[in-house]
Amino acid sequence: MTDADDYSTCSQALTITFTIALSVLMVAGFIGNIMIVVAFYKTQNLRTSANYYIVNMAASDLIFILIIGPWSITELLTEPLRFIKGTMGLVLCQTVVVGGNVLASISVASLLLITKDRFIASVYPMKVTMITKNIRRMLLLLTWVLAVVFNIPFAYYTSLVRFNGVEYCWLNGNIFTLIYSFVVIFDPALVYYDECLIMVILANYLFPLLNTVINPVVLFTFGTNYLAALRSWRLCQCKCSQGSVAPQNETEHEEPDKRRKLRLSSKTNAWNTKNQSKIFCASKGTDSNKEETPAV
Repeated sequence: MTDADDYSTCSQALTITFTIALSVLMVAGFIGNIMIVVAFYKTQNLRTSANYYIVNMAASDLIFILIIGPWSITELLTEPLRFIKGTMGLVLCQTVVVGGNVLASISVASLLLITKDRFIASVYPMKVTMITKNIRRMLLLLTWVLAVVFNIPFAYYTSLVRFNGVEYCWLNGNIFTLIYSFVVIFDPALVYYDECLIMVILANYLFPLLNTVINPVVLFTFGTNYLAALRSWRLCQCKCSQGSVAPQNETEHEEPDKRRKLRLSSKTNAWNTKNQSKIFCASKGTDSNKEETPAV
């Protein structure tokens, strides 16, 4: 019995369950990380040093979801990588392996930068101003450059391996084999009874995507600034949606009042000018009488 036959013996419901779980994690992670980026760029109060690193991590998680998510679902639906063949299959295999490791490294580096920033702010608060914008940009750039440099060798050790008539995207890593052998000694059931590769699917597919979902949940649950930004954003949208209808009603009711006020003001102005002219004429008449009396 080949590996493909072992795979086919697994319940179809199990494959559908894992596919639905991956799809839910993809959608939740995509929406959550998009909300982090939008809240950061729309809220001026969130432009802090630590939040720049958080947005950097959210950006790497977004790209991770867009690259690894469809790949994982395709693997589950098409059985053990049967769609991978030839040069294009090798390039796709290397891209996914290297890209996944690069993006995971960026996420870890961003967490380290957040920890460093919080440590300096807590222990050495007077040195916070030493981290200028240029230094922060350099650190963010280094997270991407170093992640690419350190993970490019994975492309050399990644290849397509045919085993029992099935093509596999294989990363030749002796240290991983050593760790796996160490685990098997204490839990042989992982090898003998896991025909559906449940542990492999959990470790390689579900847990990485779950990590991209946890970060937004933690930020919007425990991060008061992001939660306040989200609430103010929703409140602003509600006010804007209500304000698009309210001015029409207000103008309909206010137009008669404005007209009345204009009429009253015009009447008062006319009355004032009329009275002023009467007063002027009366004063002029008295002056002329005064001038004529001496002549008499």
